[in-house]
Amino acid sequence: MSDERLSRIEDKLDKLAQVVVDLARVEERMESLFSRDEAFIRQVAQLEKQMTETQLQVQLNKQVSDRVSKIFWATITSVATGFIGLSYFFLR
Repeated sequence: MSDERLSRIEDKLDKLAQVVVDLARVEERMESLFSRDEAFIRQVAQLEKQMTETQLQVQLNKQVSDRVSKIFWATITSVATGFIGLSYFFLR
């Protein structure tokens, strides 16, 4: 009876040891997932920062482009008006 009882206790201890090992594995997996999550969060934050910087640059480029376009059309209009005026003066 004593040997049988010791055998059951050993079996239970073996199962308990296996459970502890399994818990350690789960803990390692969780730590790995948490570290990946932190890396993803850092990457997303960096991408958000880059996106904000890009948006600011696009706005600046749009403003410059609008100004250049206005200057271009003002110049074209002035040249056309001058040409028409000179044509009228010389053809009269």
